[in-house]
Amino acid sequence: LQFLYFIGKMVDQPKLSELSKEQKEAYVELKKIVDGWSHLSEGQKQWLDEPCLLRYLRARKFKPKKAKDMIVGTLNWRVEHKPHMIPHTAIYDQAKHLSNYVHGVDSHGHPVCYMRFERDPPGFSSEEKLMYIKFNLEESLRIMKKNEEKYPGVEKLIYIIDLQGFSMTAPGADTGIASKWGDMLQNHYPERLYKAYLVNYPAIFSFFWRIVSAFMDKVTVAKVHWCNKSPGEKMRQYFVDQGFDPDLLEKPFGGNMKTLHRPNLVGRDDFHDHPTMELTEDSSHS
Repeated sequence: LQFLYFIGKMVDQPKLSELSKEQKEAYVELKKIVDGWSHLSEGQKQWLDEPCLLRYLRARKFKPKKAKDMIVGTLNWRVEHKPHMIPHTAIYDQAKHLSNYVHGVDSHGHPVCYMRFERDPPGFSSEEKLMYIKFNLEESLRIMKKNEEKYPGVEKLIYIIDLQGFSMTAPGADTGIASKWGDMLQNHYPERLYKAYLVNYPAIFSFFWRIVSAFMDKVTVAKVHWCNKSPGEKMRQYFVDQGFDPDLLEKPFGGNMKTLHRPNLVGRDDFHDHPTMELTEDSSHS
């Protein structure tokens, strides 16, 4: 099941108690492996909680050893890239163009990340753009944590990708960045994507998508939805049918919520209560 309804709220994944006997045994085995690792920081131990382990297990079809390898890869990736520690000062020059930002949630509490192709600013390297994507992924996770009392069980985010102005020659049409973004989602944020909606796309985008999707797994590709509705009432109804409250959806996509006109970065440089992912060289992962 992709999600369950629990006490009137959406729960993105079944709880441990709701899993099959075999799945519970896989969790116990993975938990034993993780508990045996030495030299993990307190932040890493907090990060490796029950929902986290279950996400990695689902991503690897409940194969504990494969899930373990995937977790090790993410731990090392987070040590290298520190996505949770990117200060807003590092991405502000991009953020002020509002090409990629988190704004609101859907009816079930999934944070919504908007990507606006025609706002993609020139003059930034691939690494700088990927850092901005990482920043907003982590921002989505912070919003989930902040809203967990109101929206319990929400572990996933939504992308609304506006492709107005897309062309194969535009600087933003970078298959390398798109492929790395997909790889990042699959390998380091498994089971975090709820849905991605493509809107206002030209016919040529299908060619670009064929290139990018070739590097993505089928599960991720299946979460991408093509909205062929024109802006206005038809697009509004499309998103309502997808579970959006119009009051929580931006106006260009048929909602009633005002579009951001400046970066909403208040408080985003305060990372003291988010886990650090530091590994010492002699850390044991086996």
